[in-house]
Amino acid sequence: MLKPGIAVDRLAGASGHNELHIPSADGTELGAAASRLVSAFDLAPLNESMLAEANEAVSTLERYFQQVIEQRRLNPGDDLISALVSVDDNGVTLKDDEIISNTILLFIAGHETTSNMIGNAMVALFRQPARIAELKRDPALIPQAVTECMRYDGSVQMVVRTALEEVVIDGETLSPGTIVFMLIGAANRDPAVFSHPDQLDFHRGSSTPSLSFGGGIYYCLGARLALLEMEAAMTCLLARFPDMRPVNLDQLVWHKRNNLRGVQSLQIAVAAN
Repeated sequence: MLKPGIAVDRLAGASGHNELHIPSADGTELGAAASRLVSAFDLAPLNESMLAEANEAVSTLERYFQQVIEQRRLNPGDDLISALVSVDDNGVTLKDDEIISNTILLFIAGHETTSNMIGNAMVALFRQPARIAELKRDPALIPQAVTECMRYDGSVQMVVRTALEEVVIDGETLSPGTIVFMLIGAANRDPAVFSHPDQLDFHRGSSTPSLSFGGGIYYCLGARLALLEMEAAMTCLLARFPDMRPVNLDQLVWHKRNNLRGVQSLQIAVAAN
């Protein structure tokens, strides 16, 4: 079973200095906590129970990374947390709560969006078997497949922005303070921009990129890392389980939130050796 809520052992990166070095054995607990925490970012108000779960998730992550910080002080490594612990700018160092806050942000940013996107991509591929067959015939298409799956059904469907000054868009004036809901998912299926937008097509030209990673000053800083993780995940799944097939694909349970799109679990069956 593929569970989008389970973390991997490292935030990743080609260089050890860009990693958190979190043991995979702790992945289930941390991944579950991260999933509960991101519900607090949802635009819909939380009920008392959901708010309590989000608060407990924060406490779980804070306690865990506090222990990690203490360990890294005693045994520093070449990981990112050790780097944050060792910061000393002319006597100015980072407080524990600053390190913890930044580490939680890095963990969630490098985990929730990507793990949900892996699930979304596999769902899209399972629903269009011809595309999986195409990737099996030509694995070199996987990078294009990843970007196309992100356009087709991204884990981030919407972002929110606030106008800081008066802005005129297509004849409409937005006053300072206006809150704008920007539907990335809709833009990525705009028929005026993408031909046959409701179809997966690994051969689309790159002249019109999707908005999956945002744009301008808001372009995702972790975009390249996310693409590498997606490409690695898809490559490994297709190579290790070439005959995998989905179980109960028509009974998927999707997260009931509007900030991140993904399934709670995706069951697959593989041929016995």
